[in-house]
Amino acid sequence: GILIFTYQLGQRLDEIGYTPIFVLLAVLDIIAAIVAWTVIRKPAAYA
Repeated sequence: GILIFTYQLGQRLDEIGYTPIFVLLAVLDIIAAIVAWTVIRKPAAYA
C-alpha cells in the first residue's frame, strides 16, 4: 500500500513540480492553526 502511494506521489511531483505542493502545505498549515486556535481558546465570558 504505502509503496504504491510513495511511487505515485513521486510520479506526480515529477509532473507538476514541488512549488504547488509547498503552497498547498502552507495553506493547510494556516487552516490547521485556525482550527487549533478555535478549539483551544477559552470561550468568551458572558455577563
